[in-house]
Amino acid sequence: MPESTEAMTPDESASLAAWQTSPQGRGVYAALAEHVKERLGLRRGRIVSVGEGEGLFASELSSRLPDVDVIGTDLCPEVVRRAREKHSRPNLRFEAVPVLGVESLGPVEAIVSVF
Repeated sequence: MPESTEAMTPDESASLAAWQTSPQGRGVYAALAEHVKERLGLRRGRIVSVGEGEGLFASELSSRLPDVDVIGTDLCPEVVRRAREKHSRPNLRFEAVPVLGVESLGPVEAIVSVF
């Protein structure tokens, strides 16, 4: 059963956010986005990234796939709000949707999860 609120404690969330913005964290997310791009080979369509948190992976992916719509999802509306504030691209959006509810977003070519 998906949780209805943030799965991490505030301290865990802050620690992860600090690592994500470090050179090492950004490098990991950039490499993961490049790997997914190469593996999927999509030129058009839609990808959903589940458990997105504050949006770093979806943002990295959308920058590498400008003609693919990327939808980052998380179960916590507050985290989705922060993702929307931090990341903006024409092919990127964020939705507060639990993983078992992604079908409500319509048809997609792929669903990915980083962690």
